[in-house]
Amino acid sequence: MSPVVRFSLLGLVALVLLAGGIQLALPKAKLPARAFAMLDDASLVVVAEPGDGFYGLEISPKSRWSWSGGEAVVVLRRVGRDTAPRTLRLRMLVHSIAPRVVTIRHGDFILWRGPVEARRTPVEIPLFTLTGPKAELVFSSDRPGELRADGADPRPLAFALYDLEITRAD
Repeated sequence: MSPVVRFSLLGLVALVLLAGGIQLALPKAKLPARAFAMLDDASLVVVAEPGDGFYGLEISPKSRWSWSGGEAVVVLRRVGRDTAPRTLRLRMLVHSIAPRVVTIRHGDFILWRGPVEARRTPVEIPLFTLTGPKAELVFSSDRPGELRADGADPRPLAFALYDLEITRAD
């Protein structure tokens, strides 16, 4: 093999290794501005977005949350070509200004139901199987939203969803 061909091949190998190293060093996909959370794990990317019933996403350096007046939807959307059923674990905090019971459903199935008060209540759904390109989780309250006693917010508030996390359970 001539020296020119050998150096060309070595240069090509070095270029491929450099490109692979750069790809590994780059951060994973960034959380979309309008999303509660995102799972970006190998071949599976799932984004959780506020749907109908949430007032809008609020963001601080440490948290993402949204208030609802009584019933609201979180949309889990699969990104990419993966179509296999995937089992997810969902963790979040739910908060209310007055005691109430919050229920989380997917279709006819109750995924979680429990009391929520003025402190943030941890909620975990340890096994949720995402079978299609998207799923809607419906959050509801046993009582309608109410105005804050201090008048600091003009919206009727039932509950807020804080800091949703999505991980793989399989």
